Formats: sequence, structure tokens, C-alpha cells
Amino acid sequence: MEATARAGARVEEGSHRVPRDLALHEVRKSAKQLRYAADAAGPMDRKAALRLAVAAEEVQTILGEHQASVVARTHLLRWATEAELRGENTFSYGRLHALQEGAAHDAEARFRQAWRRFPRPALKK
Repeated sequence: MEATARAGARVEEGSHRVPRDLALHEVRKSAKQLRYAADAAGPMDRKAALRLAVAAEEVQTILGEHQASVVARTHLLRWATEAELRGENTFSYGRLHALQEGAAHDAEARFRQAWRRFPRPALKK
């Protein structure tokens, strides 16, 4: 839970030490681990564990969409560069890149909403 909270806080703070896409991907990976841990939680209230697992799955899904956009934009940029070197028209690559950029911004907005609702239960020590 703490690792996910720290990763989310780094995104919220807008830390310049870590690129934003990488920071969001770290939250996704941490949420995935938290989701499985919450599913297996025994000492925690079952209802709270389920709420935590569902919230972690939502964050994981949203940030999975964001990461898919990051990967797609990387490929599109490479393909556009290769096409330009061959003297081909690259307008379509640019449009596709812009659509993926919009998808990433949408995913970030949905992440911020989900993160505000993210449960922060006190775990027993």
C-alpha cells in the first residue's frame, strides 16, 4: 500500500526526476501488486480488502491504457521517421500519434479521478 501511495504521490507532485510516463507506469505496476496482495489479505477486513482490490484494478487498467499509448506513440514516431526517410507522406502517422496523445491525456485525467477516490485503509501492524 505504501509503495503505491508513494508512486502516486510522485505523480501528483510532478517530480521532474522521473519522466511522467514512467512515473505513471510505476503506479500501475505497484497497483497491480497491491491488487493481488489485497485479494490475499487475511488479517484485513474482507470488505476493505475487496474495496482496495477493486480500486487497484481500476488504477491498473487505466494506467495500462496509458502505457499502451506510450508504446504506440513510440512506434508511430519511429515509423513516421522511416517513412519520411523514404520520401513518403507522414501526415497519417502524425494524426495517429495525436490520437494516442489524446488517449494518454484522457487516461491521466481518469487516473487522477480514480486516485482521489483510492482507499487508504490503515493496515494492522
